[in-house]
Amino acid sequence: MRNLPSTFTVRDGQRFLDNFEAHGQEIGTKTLLIVREPAEPAVAERLRLAPDATIIRLCRIRTSDKQPVYVNTKVFPAHLFPDFEQTYDVRQSVTDVFRSHDIENYRRAETRISGGFASPDEAEILRLTPGTPVFRINAVNEDRNGIPIEWTRGCWPLTSVEFVF
Repeated sequence: MRNLPSTFTVRDGQRFLDNFEAHGQEIGTKTLLIVREPAEPAVAERLRLAPDATIIRLCRIRTSDKQPVYVNTKVFPAHLFPDFEQTYDVRQSVTDVFRSHDIENYRRAETRISGGFASPDEAEILRLTPGTPVFRINAVNEDRNGIPIEWTRGCWPLTSVEFVF
């Protein structure tokens, strides 16, 4: 049984937990993957990187009362975050990684939300039936100088969240 929809308010420079109102539910994070790898052409273009640049790819699941409510993949320019993995490991917070690398302020440059249907992989991760309606998120964060520092692609079950801008 799913909980009532949570509210996610898109704000600049805020941690996920500060933006996510879960009506008293316990919010969790499960990291599925964190790896450094060459940027695919579309990723390099989106983050304005050289074609041979290295990125950090982070895949995680967010839960509300142990029920998966969001799965995402985030990519970061590796040259900006030399000790990303060590810092992230301490608190599981990307915002804390930013702050430890002197990025105190950042802004959401763009958020795109579209509808779709859960792929078999997304359905398995989110404990849904394949083809269940979902929100797809595509978002970019920039530092105070307008440099892209993060590109996120994610998937929320349609009934799990209300977005506020």
